[in-house]
Amino acid sequence: MPNPDSQTFLRELDKKRWTAADRLRSNLDAAVYRHADLNLSRQNGTATDAKDIRGHFFSPNGAIQASLGHRPSFQSPTSRALKGQPVKRRSTVSISNPTIRRLAAMKIRGIAHILGTLNNKISFEDSAAGEIPKGWTDEPVGDVVDTGGVTTPSTKEPNFREDGTHHWTTPKDFSSLQSPILIDTSRKLTDAGLAKVSSGILPVGTVLLSSRAPVGYLAITTIPVSINQGFIALKCNDRSSNYFMLNWCQSRMEEIKSRASGITFAEISKKDYRPIQVIRSPKEIMAEFTAKVTPLYAQITANLHQSQTLATLRDTLLPQLLSGAINMVETNLVFP
Repeated sequence: MPNPDSQTFLRELDKKRWTAADRLRSNLDAAVYRHADLNLSRQNGTATDAKDIRGHFFSPNGAIQASLGHRPSFQSPTSRALKGQPVKRRSTVSISNPTIRRLAAMKIRGIAHILGTLNNKISFEDSAAGEIPKGWTDEPVGDVVDTGGVTTPSTKEPNFREDGTHHWTTPKDFSSLQSPILIDTSRKLTDAGLAKVSSGILPVGTVLLSSRAPVGYLAITTIPVSINQGFIALKCNDRSSNYFMLNWCQSRMEEIKSRASGITFAEISKKDYRPIQVIRSPKEIMAEFTAKVTPLYAQITANLHQSQTLATLRDTLLPQLLSGAINMVETNLVFP
């Protein structure tokens, strides 16, 4: 008779083995389980029973080997030891598991397909700026947008500015901008003054980059405006939207400033600006980007208009309140 301690040990071992087997079996396809069970139990009686077969098949080592198409050997030492019988090594069971191998191959092909698809989507190609996504382009900014020059009216001629109605701006106006959006100008031109501006009135949405005194002020116009010679005006298009070009200029500002030169003050000429390379996405991606950011800039513009209105109201009311011209008690003015 076997030692009672040995029997206890073997029972505990058998219990732990089946606990592990149940956990593994719950993660395998039922068809695969049945196939392995039936296939192994038919091997000319070399395995004592389906329980012993499953016990080995669902052991961690056996499950891994079977999934790889290996041919494990099956034994039943625990059950024989518990019965007090001598433990003998049983012959090797030849296992053929085409279902398991077929499923493994299908998984491998599926993984390869997914990785291949992702690789195609993120493939790159060489350009002057290095590797860029396939389908994107790398071009000089002068070929991407219109960067025409400008001449301005003389400041010594009052008829060009007095009682003017056309918005006109210089880099000085940009020093006080809270956001890269131009909604108004402090100075206006008359029809006679506007006739002296070679670029005429620039359309809404033009990106203005100050080219001197200093280099680097940026804004998108929300009003028709004319400019002086201190700007490079970028007239954009659907292949390079104004919001894209605004952000591109901000991201390349160090290079833009590095190309500036001058003795009295730094200035970047259009000749030096136009060769800077722009990496552009395909038209569809550009359109999607523009559609997503347009509402954001629209909200910024609305906030600026509201701020301007409140500032005007403050400047109008404050002198009258201080002088007593408006009595808050009598007028029942209420402020939140």
